Amino acid sequence: MNKGNTELRIMSVVAYARVSTEHRQFSISKQRRAIRKYAKRLGLEIKKEYSDGAKQPIER
Repeated sequence: MNKGNTELRIMSVVAYARVSTEHRQFSISKQRRAIRKYAKRLGLEIKKEYSDGAKQPIER
């Protein structure tokens, strides 16, 4: 490793937020804010965000 090299490398990541019907208090938007804050603190670059909202059960 070159001791004079001070190049900073940024890791690219994806974010995934998911909510189940049992845990509605952890909304997708709250999770995204927390993920973005965490990524910023660690110097990570979020390239893409995915989310998966809960599906309501089908009543028969």
